[in-house]
Amino acid sequence: MQLFCYDAANILDAKLNFGIMPSIANRGGGAAAAAAAAAAEEEEEEEEEEEEEEEEEEEEEEEEEEEEEEEEEEEEEEEDEEEEAEAEAEAESEEEAEEAEEEAAAAAAAAAEEEEEEEEEEEEEEENEEEENEHKITPMSPPLLCPLPSAAAALSLTNASLLS
Repeated sequence: MQLFCYDAANILDAKLNFGIMPSIANRGGGAAAAAAAAAAEEEEEEEEEEEEEEEEEEEEEEEEEEEEEEEEEEEEEEEDEEEEAEAEAEAESEEEAEEAEEEAAAAAAAAAEEEEEEEEEEEEEEENEEEENEHKITPMSPPLLCPLPSAAAALSLTNASLLS
């Protein structure tokens, strides 16, 4: 008997689910309709939750992209600042090199002028010495006390020494 009741209940349930006996389903309180409505609500809630999760993920991705863009901009700014600093350092070093060259050239010119002045002073001193020497009277050598032998006397002496 239970088997019969169980089969009858299944048949009735099947007819209610497939809409064969809608009037009985309405009288039964609409349990199937309520279940279907609850299932539909659950599906809608799940879809809404999925949509919210997707939106949150998209927002997170957008935030990450914005952070990456900001980091890239900061890196570019740092690179620009480094390049400017390097350019300034190069300009300063070039200026310092030019100043050093100018100072070296000035020192060389000063040294050359000093050498010229020294040479001129030496030449003036030499000229002064020469002038002084020209104006000095040199004493004469003392006269020879013994007369020089004449050439004939010298020959005779040499002949005499040869003969002997």
